[in-house]
Amino acid sequence: GVPLTEIISDVPMDLEQVLSIVEPLASCLDHMHLKKIAHRDIKPANILYDEEFGPKLIDFGISDFIERSYEGEKPHRMGSDFWMAPEQTDHRRTSIKTDNYSFAMLLYRLLTGGYPWESGLPAEEVEKLKISDSLIPIQEKNEHLGEELSSIIMSGLSNSPKKRPSSCLSMVKKIKDKINEN
Repeated sequence: GVPLTEIISDVPMDLEQVLSIVEPLASCLDHMHLKKIAHRDIKPANILYDEEFGPKLIDFGISDFIERSYEGEKPHRMGSDFWMAPEQTDHRRTSIKTDNYSFAMLLYRLLTGGYPWESGLPAEEVEKLKISDSLIPIQEKNEHLGEELSSIIMSGLSNSPKKRPSSCLSMVKKIKDKINEN
């Protein structure tokens, strides 16, 4: 397969095309989460895409069992800066909701061609925006999505894991349901 980094560009992708890429990925992530495994480094470079077989998730180097005991251990900062959830950048415990955040970031990137902050910001500034929940709403970068679809995706980018959707597939289902309403 081809890394997703070679497919995406600074131009927003069509919503249907994005869903065809992310739905099998969401299913894969949810299956991992049921097995109590968090990938913790979801990003386009770790997704190989083949039109015939769909997306394949690679690089499980920092994945972890989500119910592992961390007694006496301080969480380590691991992941890729722009794709990390606030709890990763802030050295807090990670969970499946960490992957859900990165999955929502992937949706944002594919649907806007950009990130939910101004381009050119240093990683430290991006971290502050993530932790303070000061990200640019997706409909400001792609007005075709509207407020309701934006709300679904932005909920996945909440700085609070408790406010994020329960699964990646539930996020995709909510988006598809919203499309079918219109």
